[in-house]
Amino acid sequence: MADPRVLAALARVEAALADLRRLVAEGEPDAEPDPVDELRAYAMAEGFRILPGDLIEAEAAATLLGVSPRTLEGHRRRLTGPPFARSGGRVRYALQDLAEYIAANREIF
Repeated sequence: MADPRVLAALARVEAALADLRRLVAEGEPDAEPDPVDELRAYAMAEGFRILPGDLIEAEAAATLLGVSPRTLEGHRRRLTGPPFARSGGRVRYALQDLAEYIAANREIF
């Protein structure tokens, strides 16, 4: 039996994606959904905070990338992952940087 929290999060993600698809359909017929908007919707559906400047914390970034926080930490140490910034001792990622990293490494994701 699936965890009710997981089912609720999945329902929120599906609703957010349906809203994005509706907005795109109402706009230009050939328009693609904005990857940053999709990441933002997914992060919000998962309950992660979006900080000013479209920044998210490392745990949220790891979830969006589909890797563990420890794997993402390894990428930071080796400078092989997406760009990041430290603020007040915490690591932050910009949604735009994550979208570009995913696009550039599409075969991995």
